[in-house]
Amino acid sequence: MNDDTSRRRFIQIAGVGAAGGLAGCSESSESASGESPDGTATGTAVPTTTGTDTATDSATDQEAASSITISGKLTTTSGSAVSSGQVAVLTKGGEPTTTTPDEDGSFSLSVAAGAEHVIQYHQGTEQFPDDDVPDLYAIESVSSESDVGLGTIQLSKGHELEVVAEGPDGTTVTEDAEVFLTHRKGEGVPMYELRKNPVEVTGEITIRAEYDGATKRKTVNVTSPRTVTFSFSSTESSRSVSVSGSLVRAGGEPVSVGRVVAIGGSTSGQAPVADVGSEGGFELEVAAGTEYTFQYTQAKAEYPDDAIPDIYTFGAFSPSSETDIGTVELPKAYHVTISVADASGDGVTDEADIHITPLNDGAGFPNKLPANPIELGGDVAVQASYENSTTRKTVSVTSERTVELDLGGESGSAASVSGNLQGTDGSPITTGEVLALGGSDNLPSSSMGSDGSFSLELASGTEYTLQYVQGAAGYPDDDIPDLYTIDAVTPDGDTDLGEIIVGTGYEITIVAEGADGSDITDDANIRVSHTNNGTSSGFGILKNPIELTGDVTIVAEHDDIRTRKSLTVDSAQTVTLTLDTTATGTESSSNPVLSGRILDSTGSPVTNGEVLAIGGEFSSALLSSDGTFSLELSSGEPYTLQFVQGGRPDDDVPDLFTIGREEIGSDTDLGGIQLGKGYDVTVRVEDSSGNDVTDDATVSVSHMRNDAGSGFELLNDTLELTGDITLSGEYEGESTEKQLTVTSAQTVVLSFG
Repeated sequence: MNDDTSRRRFIQIAGVGAAGGLAGCSESSESASGESPDGTATGTAVPTTTGTDTATDSATDQEAASSITISGKLTTTSGSAVSSGQVAVLTKGGEPTTTTPDEDGSFSLSVAAGAEHVIQYHQGTEQFPDDDVPDLYAIESVSSESDVGLGTIQLSKGHELEVVAEGPDGTTVTEDAEVFLTHRKGEGVPMYELRKNPVEVTGEITIRAEYDGATKRKTVNVTSPRTVTFSFSSTESSRSVSVSGSLVRAGGEPVSVGRVVAIGGSTSGQAPVADVGSEGGFELEVAAGTEYTFQYTQAKAEYPDDAIPDIYTFGAFSPSSETDIGTVELPKAYHVTISVADASGDGVTDEADIHITPLNDGAGFPNKLPANPIELGGDVAVQASYENSTTRKTVSVTSERTVELDLGGESGSAASVSGNLQGTDGSPITTGEVLALGGSDNLPSSSMGSDGSFSLELASGTEYTLQYVQGAAGYPDDDIPDLYTIDAVTPDGDTDLGEIIVGTGYEITIVAEGADGSDITDDANIRVSHTNNGTSSGFGILKNPIELTGDVTIVAEHDDIRTRKSLTVDSAQTVTLTLDTTATGTESSSNPVLSGRILDSTGSPVTNGEVLAIGGEFSSALLSSDGTFSLELSSGEPYTLQFVQGGRPDDDVPDLFTIGREEIGSDTDLGGIQLGKGYDVTVRVEDSSGNDVTDDATVSVSHMRNDAGSGFELLNDTLELTGDITLSGEYEGESTEKQLTVTSAQTVVLSFG
């Protein structure tokens, strides 16, 4: 560690409620880095990690924007003016703006209107004197279209904090370690590299120490002088990264109790956990590149009655570097009482094994019911098991309620989204199906009715993209688009979209050419997507030519070279894509590719079927003659991989198989994926009188594997399955569910009444 305090640097400013963070500034004698010799911050902008603007574009936009004035007055706890040091405003996508306080502590800076700003105070220009004034202090974060007057800002007293790093043998290695400090106050999160030790700070401070490839973190509340020691062993992992953020309750007040737990990674050892600070901040260390589900819990606080969820899951992340997820607002929580009855109607709540799974941001993790009633908010799954019977309900908690679980078979309900598809001439569209992309691991779908109607049961409060496809009908030549994006929906109750006019489908022939002009259409991976109402969806083509309409993008890829064309389809035409590195519009594939090979239970390649990637976007790939598949996925997005056999052949291969959950940042080959042997499972649905009502019921099947699940609606009553299966049935407004492990052929009866 260098004791030259003139080289202390502000190297990073973390986010203000937004991914991608803010521009950083630095203080150093190296003017080549955009810094003045006296330590005044003049650093250049750091590009954000979201969006498509470059750093230059962002700076230009900021200069062109109207400006506002941010002003205030700094004092110590005794009321004396703070006239030394520097006030810095750090702006997302722009350069830092700095000023020195006047003799009375007042300051004023002109910055871009409407942008996100973090205001901080630091004593870098004064070489960090020992004066009971914090050397680093986060004042506030603001975003305003008009001038902001902060009034008098009283800086809390600074206390000496000394950081000590110890090596594997107990020797002090502080001089060889890199140490970074973060002060969190509200949403402002300045971070700097430690160039003075001890340093004067106050409040919630997170310290990150790096030594010999290993990283450790501690968050402390500094209210008096203290020493923080980091001990590094010879076996420390070098693959750890930090994930930080802040929690606020409904209305914006900080959450000041509870813990954040990162569930995932290694199955052994303790899960990463961090207490929530007084300002709602948390930071914990996790293994890089490993997927975690982040969950807030009030267990340590013994579940207070405070309108904050006792359990809440706020996302699934797989960080490969330090990540600030910004501000997470927890929903208002309400009392939920769980009641369980057995098949005879007798209450067995106390004897049943009850689990709560928060369902938010596509993530969820089951928790044993800690209290009854319990405070919950948002979408929640409640599951009860008793004497080999299990039932589950998914509910949306927006008010105080009782959830009744009947182990006789009744299950939960979801929001219904319906509509009616019509051609441009007003005639109903009766072929094909509507898919709901996003939300859960399953892929809800609805066949078209004879009047063009469709109806989907979706999770309330979850965003879906509705897509119409004619795959189930074999993509007929009927002037109806084979692919059509309907819209994005987030149902908060039963929703009827009414009549939806689908444009005329025109025949589009797609040709892919190599650099030498040769036709490589059959060897290329070709995808089409359709954009409507600002929402896009697509798939890999199974037919060529294909009928399309409206705003369409076609992508062809071969040998890691990809080209795309966007066009508005209003007539039949041939679209040629040239895969030549010198051709306009051709690019190296920017998204990572996930590949693998599907094998049956004997190890032979499976050649019939396709692999689906279900997530924020939907992607699919047919199996090749050697069982291989290749999918281009969005980097860093979690997907559930599902194998399906469209024709449902009787071949001992499962018609449905969940491969697992994957999130990739680079090209990944899963290698051989061996499916279990498929056994015939026949589903029969009976009413209260024992009558066969299978044809009148709706039955869905899902397969669980590797902590992931996927499924679909049954179109026939017999299919080949294997492993852990859930069968769900709906009939005349009632629902039931059965869970089983398939290791042999069998008939499963779903009974109502």
